[in-house]
Amino acid sequence: MVIGVIGNWGHSSRTFSFFLGKRVILPQFQHFVEVGKSREFTAIMQGFKDGHKETTGFSWSVEGGIGKIKEVRKMGSEEVAIFEATQPGTGKVCASYCLDEVKDCAEVTVKCPKGMVWNPETKKCIDLGPEIEKYAEKWLGYPRAEGPDANNPENGFDCSGYTQYVYKHFGINLSHKASSQYNELPHVASPQVGDLVFFGNLIRHVGIVVGEDLMKHVSSKRKQIIRASISNFSKYSIPLMGYAGPSGWSNK
Repeated sequence: MVIGVIGNWGHSSRTFSFFLGKRVILPQFQHFVEVGKSREFTAIMQGFKDGHKETTGFSWSVEGGIGKIKEVRKMGSEEVAIFEATQPGTGKVCASYCLDEVKDCAEVTVKCPKGMVWNPETKKCIDLGPEIEKYAEKWLGYPRAEGPDANNPENGFDCSGYTQYVYKHFGINLSHKASSQYNELPHVASPQVGDLVFFGNLIRHVGIVVGEDLMKHVSSKRKQIIRASISNFSKYSIPLMGYAGPSGWSNK
């Protein structure tokens, strides 16, 4: 008796097989589904002996709290289950037969669309940019500091330590160096709130875009985190180099 679970999209599929008394897993790959989207999984039963006919009648389940089975369609000796992703995480879509005597699962990772983040209170994916801006606002007025530890509220911030700290809150890990941060994020021509703005031909300063021609950054003159004009800073302090940030992910 063989049960296999296939995850389908486009023209790609792979069968996951389970032999009663002997488990054989074919080469697996990870299924990725965005929150709110659906994907088909097909279960196949073969190899009944002793006069039994091939049949269907699977029990479907979702492990890991990542979604639900929205619909099941019977197609001869196969069943197609429609999996709906409801929140980010890693789990499994499983089909079983005969009280789990025969069972196989496909691994599934659910993510928010690029440029979005999961809000556990509303249980929805929301735009990342405004959330970055809101969190960056929390640290206005915090003192400027220097050195390798200038990247947290206790020690104070330098420019890249501030952007590193804010982005880390959203699971985006950046280096503690402005020039490195520029290369760690997708470059953007039309910056959005939450992106980073970089200054200097060799990149020696960085801030967070919070509105049209506005940024939050660590001011060396005022010795604290402030809100400032991007164009004025570029004109009177360090020339504008460019922008990079999460808004670039949605275009990839």
